[in-house]
Amino acid sequence: MKYFIYPFVCFFICFCKPDVKNTVDNINNKQKKKDLNLNNEDLKEKYLVTASNGLFVRINSSINAEKANLLPYGTEVTVINQTYDSLTITENGFKIKGHWVRIENDSINNESYVFNGFLKTIRQIEEACERPMYVYKEKKWKDFYGVYQFSNNVIGIALLESDEEGNDAKLDFNKTNENYFNELIDSVNSHSLYKDTFVRLFKNKLVTSKYNSMVGEDFYIYCYNKIVKAKVEDVFFHTDECSVSFIMLKLDEKLFNETTGIPLFASKRRLENIEFNSFKKETTHFNYKTDICHLWADCLFENDNEHITFFLKHENYFFGYRNDSNYSDHNSIEPYRYIVSFDDNKIYYHLSSHLDLFGCPCL
Repeated sequence: MKYFIYPFVCFFICFCKPDVKNTVDNINNKQKKKDLNLNNEDLKEKYLVTASNGLFVRINSSINAEKANLLPYGTEVTVINQTYDSLTITENGFKIKGHWVRIENDSINNESYVFNGFLKTIRQIEEACERPMYVYKEKKWKDFYGVYQFSNNVIGIALLESDEEGNDAKLDFNKTNENYFNELIDSVNSHSLYKDTFVRLFKNKLVTSKYNSMVGEDFYIYCYNKIVKAKVEDVFFHTDECSVSFIMLKLDEKLFNETTGIPLFASKRRLENIEFNSFKKETTHFNYKTDICHLWADCLFENDNEHITFFLKHENYFFGYRNDSNYSDHNSIEPYRYIVSFDDNKIYYHLSSHLDLFGCPCL
């Protein structure tokens, strides 16, 4: 898997994301400004920057103070003192509370202050990482699947088959490669592959025998703006030594356009009483937690912050997605789909369709 544990909040005061509007509340303006010394136990711990776009350092504990530096995501710092200057960052209705703290770092000179809502210790990161390594489908969501646009003219439902341990159980790369290698690479006969998709999609009826009968079946496709009913046109599969294997049920790409929005989920039963919206507060909450948990990633791509967007709500469940941004770039972000719910500060994962396609090198 790409990450050891799976795990945007960007605000213009503490780190650089100028197009995101934030409101800032100074809670203790009338209190005397002085440092509150931390105990020796606290000073033993190192803190890591969890703001995905970096955290601004200021010469004083004030939003009006001069910026001294910008610490990149994951930078290690030592907190010397915590001030009485409290701060609440409110972005899209989600509140992040903290204090101005004085820090030390090799790249910083003299006294420097940052907002500690975007600083976490290793212990705090461990406590924040409540997302399991594998997310099993709950009974309520057993008939729901991720839908992906693999190229401009290839859109399909991804069936990820896993055993109880989360390992790929049905499509074994070595076995498939050994039994069907000549057929898979033979471009003369019907056992061809798509060459313009961001993964290789093979067609072989022997490999997909369990699923061939699904051609012609109807699915409800949950797009960004609306629900579309679509039939399965064909069955393909992806198998690779270094990434997740899956079955792809091809859909008619002409059903989807700007009005429908991008296709994201599919199901055999149609959900009722749903709401399409941007859900900015929940999106911000999720991505704030992701920025903290993402520090555990064992390999990263530049600008890959693992942020998602929520687009649909059913009861207390939110449907979220992240797309691949470039079909031809195999060093791109990996696409996935989530169904989650929130309880106070915790996030619960109920379904995951996660294409681990551009992860760590196969060793």
